[in-house]
Amino acid sequence: MDSVKSILNSITSYDYSLVYSNIMNKLKSQSLLSNFIFIIGSYYALKSILSILCWTKQYFFTFEKDFKKVYGDGWVVITGASDGIGKQFAIEFAKKGHKLVLIARSEEKLQKVCSEVKAFSSNNSEINYIVYDFDRSYNESDVKELNEKLYKYINDISILINNLGLVDETLILKFH
Repeated sequence: MDSVKSILNSITSYDYSLVYSNIMNKLKSQSLLSNFIFIIGSYYALKSILSILCWTKQYFFTFEKDFKKVYGDGWVVITGASDGIGKQFAIEFAKKGHKLVLIARSEEKLQKVCSEVKAFSSNNSEINYIVYDFDRSYNESDVKELNEKLYKYINDISILINNLGLVDETLILKFH
């Protein structure tokens, strides 16, 4: 513990004027051209380091993005939105004021989720739902049915969150 304190004290009590004076003495002993090249090189090195730090902050330490700014103000379509992660996505997008289309298989659950999500909405966002069961076998009429329900939103969808909870039973049987 004492060694840590002594290290901290040495860091905080470090005399930076000594470093500055050493640099200045070296610059005075060099030619004008060498000093000029050193200053220009230092400038570009610092500029590069700052741009790398800004890029790192932007891409690794910025946790909240403005999706409206990035993807536009269209509809956010969330499948599997009746509970779990899909429901939480809906709440978070509603807090940001997005228009939502929630898709799940249970109309009762969807109505309940819509009322809960509206309570979190920052500007009374428009929240619609579509009842559709992705778990049933696909045929042409099923796809047409979903297409007809999504048609009025199709030109203005900004974000699609595919959060379906489908499980292939044959895979489960293989691992038993």
